Amino acid sequence: MASGVSVAFPAAAHLTRTADYRRVYDQGTRRQYGWLMAFILKTGSPVSRVGLTLPSRFGNAVKRNRMKRRLRHGIAACMNDLPAGWDIVLHPRTAGLTLDFDELISTLRRLFSYCAKTAPSVSSVGCPAADAK
Repeated sequence: MASGVSVAFPAAAHLTRTADYRRVYDQGTRRQYGWLMAFILKTGSPVSRVGLTLPSRFGNAVKRNRMKRRLRHGIAACMNDLPAGWDIVLHPRTAGLTLDFDELISTLRRLFSYCAKTAPSVSSVGCPAADAK
């Protein structure tokens, strides 16, 4: 990268199995962010995982791959905002292709901050000082 900052979307953070996608679709909740539909499921696992779905009606292979690259780069840039224990499937709309990258990042940050707000606070769970209040 030109800035010298290494961003990565590690393999451990990818949803890979069809059964995992199916579980998120069936048991998770759906959130709409304009150009992006997100299916989210709280799993409680030590790592959060993200999967991408782009059907053929999204466009030809060039358009689908370009959108996947943009999303992977955006996810890598925002991954620290996502708390552990979530499975997320991102389903972008074609409007995402022409979207400014800063807007793409902003949308992902909003989604990840929603997950952080929904997750129980780590600092107060099992903390005697917090329970005493």
